[in-house]
Amino acid sequence: DDTDGDGLSDSEESYFGIDGYITDPTNPDTDGDGLNDFDEISIYNTNPVSNDTDSDNFTDDIDLFPLDAAEWNDTDNDGVGDNSDLFPLNSNEWNDTDGDMIGDNTEDSNGNGKVDVGETDYQNNDTDSDGINDYDDAFPLDSNETIDTDGDGTGDNSDACPENPKDYLDTDSDGYCDNNDAFPDNPNEWLDTDNDGYGDNSDEYPEDPNRALPPSDTEYVPLAGNYSLDTIMLVIVALGVTYFVVKIFVK
Repeated sequence: DDTDGDGLSDSEESYFGIDGYITDPTNPDTDGDGLNDFDEISIYNTNPVSNDTDSDNFTDDIDLFPLDAAEWNDTDNDGVGDNSDLFPLNSNEWNDTDGDMIGDNTEDSNGNGKVDVGETDYQNNDTDSDGINDYDDAFPLDSNETIDTDGDGTGDNSDACPENPKDYLDTDSDGYCDNNDAFPDNPNEWLDTDNDGYGDNSDEYPEDPNRALPPSDTEYVPLAGNYSLDTIMLVIVALGVTYFVVKIFVK
């Protein structure tokens, strides 16, 4: 017979049997923890006469680890209790061998225990040995770089414009990055306010697109007396004729 219908016969509940427990044949949940006596013995391996098998102050029905006194909850459902899970909110991580705050599964992504190309060393918190913890190192595989202030993917040490996310080159080393330099190959020029093709530093008229070089090089200077070229040529010819005439008569 099974008076309480818990799956255990009355005789089995009334005497020490194979299961080693004496339970109440008239109560399917002898310890009142919300778990059927049969289930506790056959499925959960918990004590059917104690509502807190591991004595951690969490009853068996709410304790996700009823046989482990050090664990009772698993927030991220990764099978590792929160107390021993270094990443209790990340179901993909639970251990951090080198203590760099990066989970082992992230560092050893293929789980082969080796440091493959593109991976950091899960047993070394400073993979590139530059003195910066992998977690804080924007370039954990490059010993020459550690920070990327503008987040452009180029480390500050090699970024000519470390605070400009749109550029990282300064070809002519004039202090102005190429994308903001009107003359990226000319270290003496970087700005062309009037867009006339002449840099402001050499442009006498940096705000006038119609003028650029000094007046002496660009402005028209009229001949004395405003004589035309034709008039001057006539004068020269006349002087030449007079010279020859005088020379003939003098002889």
